[in-house]
Amino acid sequence: MSAEVKGEKLKEDFDDLLTCTICLEIFKEPKYLPCLHTFCKSCINTYIVSTVKDNNPSGFKCPICRRSVPIDENDEKPDIWANNLPGNHLILSLINKRELQKPDKLCDTCEQDKQKALSFCTVCQEAYCETCRKAHKIFKMSRSHKIIPIKDINAETSTSSLHAHLTCKEHPDKTIEVYCQDHSKPCCTVCATVHHRTCEQVVTIDKAFYKKS
Repeated sequence: MSAEVKGEKLKEDFDDLLTCTICLEIFKEPKYLPCLHTFCKSCINTYIVSTVKDNNPSGFKCPICRRSVPIDENDEKPDIWANNLPGNHLILSLINKRELQKPDKLCDTCEQDKQKALSFCTVCQEAYCETCRKAHKIFKMSRSHKIIPIKDINAETSTSSLHAHLTCKEHPDKTIEVYCQDHSKPCCTVCATVHHRTCEQVVTIDKAFYKKS
């Protein structure tokens, strides 16, 4: 298989992983179920409301694998269940990173006459033009932040190249390497050791991302 064909295959796989199976669009407000299948908040809400017909519903079934999703007994109205589902922060982070690949991506902080973004702060999760990057490095509170060239973030090669640039919020000098499925939280190895040592489902980012139920 040629490098070009392999690259196209990776791009297609990546597109599939970030696409909601209900609306077939890139996820918007991604919410995940206990089985780890993820859907747009509005899509899973519409599905729940249209399929739950019982007067005293206790949950619903995943649209894909049909596994039961129990709901807290205090959540009486099905039309609010989607709001309380956990957000898939890993998917959201990867989507945000992918946005950086757009050739017309503009600076997130310019107030007027926005300029093309050239750099990305892994701590603030913002893209900057050259002028704003220099300003960001001047302020004492942000001068130690890790800033990388957007051109170095290649969203079309593999998920590994993407999450290699995802920085832990608690430890900005560490990159995201593992994912706690119990808390739906990506984290660095330090967080995994300190905060998630008793969790049962702590896996690598790749395993969590590609997991099929």
